[in-house]
Amino acid sequence: MTIEYINDQLKSDVQINKNQYRLFGLYIKELLRWNKKINLTSITELEQCWEKHIVDSLLPTYLLSGDEKLLDIGSGAGLPCVPLKILFSELNVDSVDSVSKKIHFQRHCARVLQFSNFIAHAERVELFSTTHASQYDVVISRAFSSLKLFIEYAVPFIVPHGRIIAMKGSTADEEIEAAQEILLEYGLKITKNITVMLKPSGAQRVLLEIKKLPQMS
Repeated sequence: MTIEYINDQLKSDVQINKNQYRLFGLYIKELLRWNKKINLTSITELEQCWEKHIVDSLLPTYLLSGDEKLLDIGSGAGLPCVPLKILFSELNVDSVDSVSKKIHFQRHCARVLQFSNFIAHAERVELFSTTHASQYDVVISRAFSSLKLFIEYAVPFIVPHGRIIAMKGSTADEEIEAAQEILLEYGLKITKNITVMLKPSGAQRVLLEIKKLPQMS
């Protein structure tokens, strides 16, 4: 895969440079190396890693400015938070996952990639919310749970004008329908709904931005 391959799939004002491309490759190398010992990914073919891990994780560039305080819930092997941090060095990232071996891998990557302002937490998200409520501009998740459950987890973390970003696949419409009650309960609205097709597989991805409705005076 090439820099042009990645740039071709992102919004026009985001460009990958040679150093970022090198760091993405290093991350994939470490992911596949660690995957031989612990289960981090079912995708082990190199080109698919670039598409399904790197490019897929970078799709939220459509919705980020790059300097937010971001929480990745159910971050697993660091997707999407590690690729997003490589792209946006000013992003202030916390990630949380209950599987400690996956968090150990993320911490290893943070050292190898020389990240600053990147903290990986081995904790259940329900407990994490008791100490980190109302701290994040953006809460994001990639295929962590149903949209309805993700919203319930995410709401306590966002600041008053914060956003929730859900990364979904071809079942997005059904999940949106199932989440209508919880959206209403929390006074939330889906403000952006962006469909993107990955190359070369043609897999459909849907990015959902969710915000709190303004309070009526």
